Amino acid sequence: MSMKYMRLILVSLAMFIFVSILGAPEAEARKPWKIRGRRGWSYRVYIQSTPEGAAVYVNDKKYGIMCYTPCNRIRMPRRQKFNLIFVKAGYKDLKREYYHTSSYRKKYVRVVMIREIQPGIIDIQSDATGNASGAFVYVDGANKGTVPMKVKVKPGRHQIVVRKNGFTAHTQWVTISEKQVWTVQAIIKPLAKPKGTLLISADIVGAEVFVDGKSMGNAPVVVPNMTPGPHTVEVKKAGAQAWKQVVVVLSGKTKTVTANVGATIVKTGLLKVVCNVPGAVVYVDGEKKGVCPASVQGLIPGDHIVVVKSKGYMTKSVPFKIVVNQQSLVTVDLEKAKELLPVGTVRIQSDQPDAMVIMDGKRLGKAPMELRNVRTGLHIVKIEKRGFLAHKEKFTLKKGEAFTITALLKQGGQLKLTSSPSGATIWIDTKPIGQTPLMEKVLKVGTYNVEVELNGYHREKRSITVQGGQPISIHMDLQRIQTGPTREQRIRGMTSFGAITVEPSQFTGDVTLGFMPYFLTARLTVGAFKTAKFGLDAGIIIRVMGVINEFVAHARFSFLRAGPFSMGAFTEIGGGPGWEGRNTFMFNLGAIASLSFRNLITVSVRMWGKVYSDSFCPSDPASAANGESEPSWCKRLDTNSNPDDPDSRIDELAKVPWRWRQMFQASETAHRKRMTEGRLLMSLVVEIAFARWASLHFEIRGAPGMVDRAMWNHYFNRPMLKSENGGDPKFYGGAGMTFKF
Repeated sequence: MSMKYMRLILVSLAMFIFVSILGAPEAEARKPWKIRGRRGWSYRVYIQSTPEGAAVYVNDKKYGIMCYTPCNRIRMPRRQKFNLIFVKAGYKDLKREYYHTSSYRKKYVRVVMIREIQPGIIDIQSDATGNASGAFVYVDGANKGTVPMKVKVKPGRHQIVVRKNGFTAHTQWVTISEKQVWTVQAIIKPLAKPKGTLLISADIVGAEVFVDGKSMGNAPVVVPNMTPGPHTVEVKKAGAQAWKQVVVVLSGKTKTVTANVGATIVKTGLLKVVCNVPGAVVYVDGEKKGVCPASVQGLIPGDHIVVVKSKGYMTKSVPFKIVVNQQSLVTVDLEKAKELLPVGTVRIQSDQPDAMVIMDGKRLGKAPMELRNVRTGLHIVKIEKRGFLAHKEKFTLKKGEAFTITALLKQGGQLKLTSSPSGATIWIDTKPIGQTPLMEKVLKVGTYNVEVELNGYHREKRSITVQGGQPISIHMDLQRIQTGPTREQRIRGMTSFGAITVEPSQFTGDVTLGFMPYFLTARLTVGAFKTAKFGLDAGIIIRVMGVINEFVAHARFSFLRAGPFSMGAFTEIGGGPGWEGRNTFMFNLGAIASLSFRNLITVSVRMWGKVYSDSFCPSDPASAANGESEPSWCKRLDTNSNPDDPDSRIDELAKVPWRWRQMFQASETAHRKRMTEGRLLMSLVVEIAFARWASLHFEIRGAPGMVDRAMWNHYFNRPMLKSENGGDPKFYGGAGMTFKF
């Protein structure tokens, strides 16, 4: 190998090593527990803490975590003071100074950490009315801000007061424990305004006055203590159309209203109903008017219908006509009804209007209601209303029985509970009630402990207070349980040849020596991005192989990781110039499968396809006068290149390896054309991480069964291995070191 080749190799190696070591040794030297020198200048430390699992820092947290307790056989410098800092969630940070001068090289460090009392959180929100929004919050008499807000407090009993001008105050005592989140729904109501008065009169005597549907007696009438705002006033008189008007009562003032009813009095007639069943119920135009015999007054002239009903008889309808100031007589003869099935009657009523009635799983309508001809036997009735606890009753109905159900609905609180992510199991007072999202769950008035649990996430707890008629809306953001190696362990396990990509913002530098068939390979790789499943890194490669060198850009993609096993893909593209007009181009695309042993040893199998194009002789003979050069054999293979020796081409062809000899013989210019081919290669790489910042790697690769490559043949590239036929051995190997930054 000539001196020119040696200078090129040494310059490339020096530049790469300079870049590789620029950051690592300095960064490493700053770490106080790293030993530089003989082993006698250090001793082994065994560090223990109660409880275990504390992160241990040396001198300052900026150097990163040295280990997690218990730590065994940690080498520390002698005759040097240093501070151990112990950090664990839920405990106070502990700092101890140590100075060891004993000749005994083992040192035991044991500490007991003091638990740090964790505060509880009071989450103060407004109720559904929003009245409390912006109200001032006082905790134990101290102003903490405005609603909504979260206040951290010490464990124990605390007084919560919410105040807002023009509204009543909300006061509540809570007892909170460590890390507990207590939700307080602040309920404040507007202060009452002074009442007003209504004075109502009519233009006729005996007219009845109704205010908001409630009878107030005959006009004229004074209605005191009226709530300010709109009210409906209605005045009625038999034989006249009802007078109706909406009036606005002002606070502290009297509103006078006069009803004009007399002009609408209508002349009427009289109806007399007789029937063969005394006590039968009489209805006129659908309105109950009494029992037989019945007299009905005040009917408007015109056509009407009378209906007569009696138990055990068939209902009968009779049309009739009313004439002004005359009496109409209607005679009704009822026929007995035929009994079909044993039935009874069910009357259902509720203390709350518009309550829904569900009987035997069928929705029947709103209470109150009377169900006739209900078959005898067992029945289940459920009465429910939004915002109230459902009333459920089971009963057995007997033949001819009239069974009455009265539902006293109790007001509860409506719970709406959501979580991110959804699908979490909800527990209320240790009882499972469903999964998130839970849109409406009516609970009794009281205090409950609510817990939300989802596999892979921390269990979230809340304490809530349910008040009647007040909705409660809660959203919980679940925190994922962090697992896997620490950042230091991930950096230690970074590889340049495996399927796992380099961590983002980190990079590695490699130097490989051997016969690959490159004599020297230098590589830089930087992490681009990384998620739980995917990763990407990229970099550059410099390869030295004698009379020609390669400058390559490479990228690696990780797409599968299952425990210690991982898979990925890589690609490389590049080329480079060489001596005497040589040049090359290449493109690689392949796959990687790796097996990692606790981030210490990684074994990888790589397989890739390679496409290359090599040029050894320029297309036109080189001219020395123009400063051009080419390998000497290029000229000797040209026809009539040497008139003094006409057999020079034949002699040179005899030296060409057999694979290319026939090609050169068939064409006199074949040696001046590019040689473009492809081949399939495989390699086995073992990487051993002996420190966080460095590892050794060993690689064996080969192309069994593939054709020889001219660039790796001694005839075309003199530094390559020489054999009897100057062939490519197709098996290569090398070793080197990886630096991690």
